[in-house]
Amino acid sequence: MAIVKQYKKNRKIVCYITKDSKGTFKVCTGKPSDISCIAWSYDSLKDAEFTANEYFINRTTFLN
Repeated sequence: MAIVKQYKKNRKIVCYITKDSKGTFKVCTGKPSDISCIAWSYDSLKDAEFTANEYFINRTTFLN
């Protein structure tokens, strides 16, 4: 899987988007080296970015 985009706050990765060989995009919480994460799968990058942006805003605003 290739990382398409990372969402960072203060040099810490909050979530990231990957794309697999089938063209599916996944939004994953945490950093890529984490053993497990919560993930959402999408067929389009636009939908994945929407979820990633929403998660990033919620995580960095309300859960500090």
